[in-house]
Amino acid sequence: MLLITACSSNTTEETSNLITEDITKPSDALAKQMFEQKPSFDKSPETILDYYLQLPVKYLKGDKSSFKERQLAAEKKLLTLDESNAFLTTGNTEWENILSLYELSDGTDLLAVSNKLCKDGCCDSENYFLKHVKGGTWQDVTYDYLPTDLTFKTFCRDAYEQELLTDLAKRGSIALDLVYHLKSEKTPLYCSLNICFEPDYVPSTEEAAVLEIGDSFLALDWKKDVFNVDPSFLQADDLEELISLLDN
Repeated sequence: MLLITACSSNTTEETSNLITEDITKPSDALAKQMFEQKPSFDKSPETILDYYLQLPVKYLKGDKSSFKERQLAAEKKLLTLDESNAFLTTGNTEWENILSLYELSDGTDLLAVSNKLCKDGCCDSENYFLKHVKGGTWQDVTYDYLPTDLTFKTFCRDAYEQELLTDLAKRGSIALDLVYHLKSEKTPLYCSLNICFEPDYVPSTEEAAVLEIGDSFLALDWKKDVFNVDPSFLQADDLEELISLLDN
């Protein structure tokens, strides 16, 4: 779905060593600062790499690497980094950590962070929108930018599908989760509806037809500092297909 870097066996071992080191050791003062969410830097971040190096670990699910370890990963090209599009993927853990910058109308940066873990058709995700405040602090403005009117119902084609999904979720047969996908600041934010089946649940033919909407993606346009949700937006069964449709 996203940019992937090929790694040799040695590179994989190096990456593993990076993330298994205990960063809470008192001997590494800077790493301890980052673990406690109190990083101290003299210079405000400017590039997407700067943002990654300074970002507190609480915003990176599964990645507790220190500043020095992140620097080493960048030097060894263990990151997928696109500076021109302000886009970065860590790939250090089983979680997919993605960072991208959006420019606000006042000229300041809005950092988008997507943490995603998908396994056996079920996805767990944590998403943040952050502003870096002078002095090394971070302001979590996620709920100011994630569209509040976007729910699982946005993906439903009619009231019947909404009622069926609601009923199945209440019964514990499925779990519903909106998963956001970042590409770069030059493309929209994408969203999919992840429908996770409970192990013992076997859908009927009628239910299975409705549950197919869990494979679709929706594009959210970034205009005037807002992600716009519009029912007329293109929707597709595959993310790359949706991107292709938007390009045309």
